[in-house]
Amino acid sequence: MSERLAILIPCYNGGDLLLESVASADHLDLAPDACVVLVVDNASTDGSLDRLPTRTATGIPITIVRNETNVGRIGNWNQAVNEARAIGADLALFLFVGDLLLPNGRLAALTDRMRDAGSVIGVATNAFLLADGTEVSRSHRVPLPDQMAEVPARGLARAALQRGAMFFGPLQAHVFRTAAGAAPVFNPDDPTHTDQESVFRLLLDSDAAATICTTPFFGWRAHAKRFHQSMDITARVRSDLRMLHSLAETAAIPMRWPAVHSALLLQHVAAMAGRREWSWPAFHRIRTTIREAGPFDLLALVRLVLRRLRGKTLVALQDCLP
Repeated sequence: MSERLAILIPCYNGGDLLLESVASADHLDLAPDACVVLVVDNASTDGSLDRLPTRTATGIPITIVRNETNVGRIGNWNQAVNEARAIGADLALFLFVGDLLLPNGRLAALTDRMRDAGSVIGVATNAFLLADGTEVSRSHRVPLPDQMAEVPARGLARAALQRGAMFFGPLQAHVFRTAAGAAPVFNPDDPTHTDQESVFRLLLDSDAAATICTTPFFGWRAHAKRFHQSMDITARVRSDLRMLHSLAETAAIPMRWPAVHSALLLQHVAAMAGRREWSWPAFHRIRTTIREAGPFDLLALVRLVLRRLRGKTLVALQDCLP
């Protein structure tokens, strides 16, 4: 039997988008008694919680926790993990307001594999969706000969870090354990990158396995209320660099920074194209900001472009193994 999964939806004035995200839980291949939708509300004032039923259409229970005061966006993420633990959920995944759980995912198989392997995390491919829910691209992490595999958690994180792979975002494409010490802890002082950094650090500190799945169960959906819409691209790139340097220093991991800079440039370009946000001014700001940190490796950049054109990713399965 699968471990019980909490679908964590931290929200503030979620409106219709909240209702759509909650309803998408019916796409999961889990039995209703194997999961719960846990809405953790940050003192909303729009009345959207009053429109939620007690169960989804397929019978998944919906639990609502109302914070008396607004504890902040990141503080509410930590609160959501604590609430999942309090109700006895073994596993949790985040679903931010507006995002959707997808049909034909393999979440039941993923959680079963995590249980059998004792994995600290499940890492899946994710889909990028337009506002109307149309899929426009997918973010692949590690190609697999089969749809699922286990790798050392530390090996996965080290391989991603050394190749400059911004691997662990979006946060919603992961299944976490809720036990204290095994769950990510988010830093409210770093609202831009605490999602990725907390997962990196969790894996770098773990002796357990990570389960990788190439079938997406989650779709990141573009809409005007997204946090990233208000973020300056220059600040985002600088935060990328700060995070990578901090992780490499803490874990004492040797880095080829010119190659990492090339990988970072390519990832931002691909993300803009995948989300249909491409513009030359944004590209120029990204390139200029990375150059401030150091040179590019042009040969590495050419190789990375060729890898991408061949459908390959920054990290291969063998890169994660001892």
